[in-house]
Amino acid sequence: MVVAACWWRVHPGKEEQFRAAWRRGTELITAKYGSLGSRLHRTRDGRFIGVARMARRSQLARRLRGENGLRRSPDPRRLHRRHC
Repeated sequence: MVVAACWWRVHPGKEEQFRAAWRRGTELITAKYGSLGSRLHRTRDGRFIGVARMARRSQLARRLRGENGLRRSPDPRRLHRRHC
């Protein structure tokens, strides 16, 4: 199993939009790549920490390259900053 963790700072007022996008993204990734799911946490300083699990490293590599038409993340200029 491979585990990937990333963190984001979300613009104030965009938190619910971010959570909804996270849920949609997880559903799409699970359907297209067969991921083992993900969890989204919130830190005391307001960052979101995402943890995703994949059965194989090749699945994670395809996801990060954005294959099969999935974008890596929502437009960062409009929603958040991402650190992976």
